[in-house]
Amino acid sequence: MKKRIISFLLMALMLISAVGCSEGSQSSNGDNGEISIDINDYINEDGTITVPDFKNMSLGQAQSVIEKLGLKCKFTVEYDKTESFEVGCVMKTDYKPGDKVEKGTQIFLTIRKDGIFIDPDKPYTDPLVESRGNLEEGANSDYKPLNYEIMKAVWISQYDLAGVLADGLQRQEESLREIFGNLCTRLAEDGFNTVIVQVRPYGDSFYPSAYYPWSDVALGGYGLYGSYDPLKVMIEEAHKADLSFQAWINPMRAYSNEKTFEIINVNYKLRQWYDNPAKYPNYVYRHKDFFYLNVSYKEVRQLIIDGAAEIVRYYDVDGVHMDDYFYPSGIPDEFDNAMFKKSGFQNRNLFRKDNINKLVKGLYSAVKKENENVLFGISPAGNISNVRNSCCLDIDTILSNKGYVDYIMPQIYWGFKHATQPYKQCLENWQNLVKEPSIKFIVGLTASNIAAPHDEFLTSKSVFKRYLLHAKTTDKFDGICIFSVKTLYNVSTAEMTSNENVQKEMKNFLPSFKGIKNKKIKY
Repeated sequence: MKKRIISFLLMALMLISAVGCSEGSQSSNGDNGEISIDINDYINEDGTITVPDFKNMSLGQAQSVIEKLGLKCKFTVEYDKTESFEVGCVMKTDYKPGDKVEKGTQIFLTIRKDGIFIDPDKPYTDPLVESRGNLEEGANSDYKPLNYEIMKAVWISQYDLAGVLADGLQRQEESLREIFGNLCTRLAEDGFNTVIVQVRPYGDSFYPSAYYPWSDVALGGYGLYGSYDPLKVMIEEAHKADLSFQAWINPMRAYSNEKTFEIINVNYKLRQWYDNPAKYPNYVYRHKDFFYLNVSYKEVRQLIIDGAAEIVRYYDVDGVHMDDYFYPSGIPDEFDNAMFKKSGFQNRNLFRKDNINKLVKGLYSAVKKENENVLFGISPAGNISNVRNSCCLDIDTILSNKGYVDYIMPQIYWGFKHATQPYKQCLENWQNLVKEPSIKFIVGLTASNIAAPHDEFLTSKSVFKRYLLHAKTTDKFDGICIFSVKTLYNVSTAEMTSNENVQKEMKNFLPSFKGIKNKKIKY
């Protein structure tokens, strides 16, 4: 008990925000004061940029200078063991002052975080994970999920929640409850009955997890620990509005920067795999902009499966949802060559499909062991050829057998007149793949075509209405889901977006959408 009290006191200290940085010798208009810098002094005749000294600038000041110099900025936050820097100010950068870089170069800043330093190299247990105790498998099996015969859903992505869960620091609980509660109320008023909320975007989480570190979207930076559980808040507010809540996870995609691995705690397997490549060869692998988890290893698959089981065991979620981030396009053979050679497969595509089949089947089984009525579904990309050959998702096996998914939600993001993927034909092709009668079919749509119209969306403001009406006439229609909430609504105010194209399209669409009755599934 004493250890737990101390842990929570540390958490309270970590959330105290400080203001202001010491005035530096260089600066620009930004937060925490105005200081002057002659941008021309850093722009060279050959077009290159001389990197200024950003140390002890505030984040806002540094971002302002970087923007004016034609550079790009990313940042993370760390605690300062030495207390040499002001809270909220730049401690270090990936380029030294005086370095010459090309215009457009990304400058990576490390900002000092307030609070007690928790050394990521020493094992540390999240106080919220510690306080919840260790529940046995199936501990939440009595929960009766809230689901509907016809799903009328909207995706709420990490990008929709950026600035909502955290705004520099973790948002206060009551503020999050108000914002998310108002959004859920508005969605219910407009006919939605399900929210699919991203909770695990990059090998991280929006909730206290024994398997994944907190996300920077949830707390404002990596290597931090939350003071309360935002997932619990969002589930409660969704249920108050009679909305089903599905937890959306990305299975294989991890961080975009090596630095993240270094600042998450050594307790997490992702950190261990990254730190010891000799023992864990290519368990995590860099490809283009991201690291990816190598699911040819049983231990990697088990981490993903355990993470999903944890969600169902500790939360009253109504479903677990997985989107289309499986094998990324163009990932080289080096990624999984060692395991491929041991596998006995002669064809790499079949080998990778088998790995995904094991993962999907394992996820389905884990969810059902926790609560047999919680749904598990997948939303693959809409191009069937790409799904089979690039993502390596074995949709033919998955959609022909029990024990893989409760529903499939292909992302059919094209219009009726599209040259290669017309909506009607694409819809029919997907529906024909569903051989197992128990698997539900839900259409995934994107509102981005409305907000930034092209092709038929330029001339018609009733495409979504026609999407819905046509799908309802088919033999297999169990709902629709729209990506994403931010395109339709201002997430902070719950008001309809000011985009006139979206307003006109929704005015035509919502009456038909609301007309579909919300019949709850009885368990």
